[in-house]
Amino acid sequence: MLGLDRPPRSAERAPRTPGVFSAGHARARAASSESSHPETGICAHCEGPTASPSQTFCCPGCEHVHELIRGQGLARYYELREGKGVPGLEAARGLVDDTWIDLAIARLAGAEGLVRLDLDVEGLHCTGCVWLIEEVFRRTGAEGRVTTNPALGTIELFVGRAFPLRDYSQKLLALGYRLGPHRKSGDRRSDDLVWRIGVCVAIAMNAMIFAIARYAGLEGGALERVFLYLETGLALAAFSVGGIVFVRTAWRGLVGHIVSLDLPIAVGLILGYAGSVVAVLEGNGGGSYFDTLIVFTTLMLVGRFLRERVLEQNRAQLLEDAGIEGLHCRRVEDGRVRVVPVASIAIGDRLLVAPSDVVPVAAVAVDGGTFGFDWVTGESDARTFPAGSTVEAGAANAGSSAVELTAIEPFSTSRLVRLLRSTTPGGDSASKSAFEGTIASFWVPSVLVAAAGGFVLHLLLGATASAALSVSVAILVVTCPCAFGIATPLANELVLSGLRKRGLLVRSADFLERATSVRRIVFDKTGTLTNGQLRIEDSNQLDFLSPSVLRVLYNLACRSSHPKAAAVKAAVPTACHQFEPGLVVTETPGIGVEAHVDGSRFSLGACPEGIGGDVALARDGVVLASLTTAEELRADAREEIQGLTADGFEIWMATGDIPARATAVAQACEIEDAHVRAAQSPEDKARLIAELDRHDTLMIGDGVNDGPAVQRAHCSGTPAAGRAFLASRADFYLLAAGLGPVRKGLTVARALRRTLRGNLRWAVTYNVIALSLSYAGWMTPLLCAVLMPVSSLVSIALVIRALGQRGAVWRS
Repeated sequence: MLGLDRPPRSAERAPRTPGVFSAGHARARAASSESSHPETGICAHCEGPTASPSQTFCCPGCEHVHELIRGQGLARYYELREGKGVPGLEAARGLVDDTWIDLAIARLAGAEGLVRLDLDVEGLHCTGCVWLIEEVFRRTGAEGRVTTNPALGTIELFVGRAFPLRDYSQKLLALGYRLGPHRKSGDRRSDDLVWRIGVCVAIAMNAMIFAIARYAGLEGGALERVFLYLETGLALAAFSVGGIVFVRTAWRGLVGHIVSLDLPIAVGLILGYAGSVVAVLEGNGGGSYFDTLIVFTTLMLVGRFLRERVLEQNRAQLLEDAGIEGLHCRRVEDGRVRVVPVASIAIGDRLLVAPSDVVPVAAVAVDGGTFGFDWVTGESDARTFPAGSTVEAGAANAGSSAVELTAIEPFSTSRLVRLLRSTTPGGDSASKSAFEGTIASFWVPSVLVAAAGGFVLHLLLGATASAALSVSVAILVVTCPCAFGIATPLANELVLSGLRKRGLLVRSADFLERATSVRRIVFDKTGTLTNGQLRIEDSNQLDFLSPSVLRVLYNLACRSSHPKAAAVKAAVPTACHQFEPGLVVTETPGIGVEAHVDGSRFSLGACPEGIGGDVALARDGVVLASLTTAEELRADAREEIQGLTADGFEIWMATGDIPARATAVAQACEIEDAHVRAAQSPEDKARLIAELDRHDTLMIGDGVNDGPAVQRAHCSGTPAAGRAFLASRADFYLLAAGLGPVRKGLTVARALRRTLRGNLRWAVTYNVIALSLSYAGWMTPLLCAVLMPVSSLVSIALVIRALGQRGAVWRS
């Protein structure tokens, strides 16, 4: 029994969690905090930075996953892992749809023998991940096998009807891997480029054999003609395999009124090949540049492959979003629960909403329950709905048991339809790069004018048409944009790979370019600046409670599904965590929980009027302790906001939460009061972005209520990688527990721009020299074969020096 004794002056209590703020204490804490950046440590799980050298893990997710891996004898994962790991998944708030498991289990139940299940995986990135997923499968003891594809982020399960799919999914989720229905396409652009690169490399090696013979002195005779014709055939093959890639994309761009870097590449290849063919037909073998053109084509394909591969790797780590059509819910039909598409919901349907599931339409609660709205409105407090009350669409079941509701509207009129409407920010096509478009618009006419000028000049100087044509062909070939065709994709590869290692995954190809114009950042509050969880802000009153009263408090908190009760339970000292299964506890929706212990009535619920705090423990109506709940900031939120402000960015915060909580977090992060907007609806956030954005605003949010604002913003990001509906619409998503990658991404984007401009200066210098040699008539195929690789190597060296992993941009 829970006997009572006299309260001591102090008792063991849970350690106070840093980063928790309330409206009454935020300003004082912000004023007393140091402005200097604290030193950081290394996370024992993901090897990311921690808040301080004494802190072992960067986030609770990493700590939990690390303990699971060690405790279950899976430590070999750390030996097999390649590079840094991925931070442990945070609990996603709302719209974590696991109804696909019910559908898969139903399919297994009706099958004979082994059935193939294709599933997508989030967080899969290395050999260690593959081993961990396969080892967890082996430990189920089930018949069958699992095949993992880290390149696509998918697994294939061959299992029977007895396979514990839900348990397997939950175990992987605990280790940081979220399973989902198979929606990823197996078609990757880089796969098409791989075979083209292989063919062009083989062609280039053979073409160089013939070219070297001519460069070494083979002149005249049938053998030279044979070699020239063989080179011509190989060149045409290389153009049809590799060059056509750039011609096709350049043409599509022109049709869509988009000028890309593919245009000068395509023009150079077409005219270079055509001019060389004409030279061969006229018997002027010295005027052909086939070997150089083939090598150039191969290098351009490699550059295109680098660009496509890194974006595909980033996207493979995220579950695909099927939009509204991919959402399902549980409907009660004839006493049985069926999983059905949300689009089929009609008025009067009985819905069963499991814990963390979302109410898809406005509905009436049958038995009552507790629901959270933080992901859809930004409210950090959950609300209790008694039986017969109306629950709004988008509410997430914050309780520990399923809740039954009756739909009062069809899904077609639900507000989720508007909020989940598909949007695509930025773009995934490299052809939309404004920087490359500007270069291409200047490059193509300049090269054509230079080639025509060389032809006319040499005719005026008395050269034959064949000799003048050789000069034009030399100009077209030697001025092909090698520096941008190979060095620019390499620069993007280095930057995107470096950011991925630091917890920021870019999914829009042109984000890094657009990020250079960002001057203003708008943050959501709940789940973005904060971790979305409640904590007891000041638990010193628990010091005056006896251990027996603390045990009563713990048992009351354990039996409530309200998020504030969870915060109270976490604040109770560990020594008093003694669960009493025989204790009878009554919960009254909207009021709290109560129980009778040793003749006294204990209650835990809202504070009476006139008493500070928002949750109180009382005995026989007398308050023993009043506690204040508050949101917990992300570990580095204040530091990163200060850093972004120091870097010259204008920081705003827009939230759907109440002004008091918004002000508390803003003051804790030192965001100006004039830049704070509270009680914002999704439409209000979108209007704010429309008012502020002059192609210079970055929006970062984690809820579906941020969707309209994400659509409006010049750039967008989300820490909610676990919720595909938003991550698949944003330009980037965060895997790290903190906000540090945001600042690093903006810094590196500017470094990338400086590097590309440096490459442009080198390209201009090189082309001035090459044009001078061509106009003088000194350019030969051999000299061109030397100059173009040298130009490419210099461009690559400049990129690696500036953006390599040992570069200053990553150390700063």
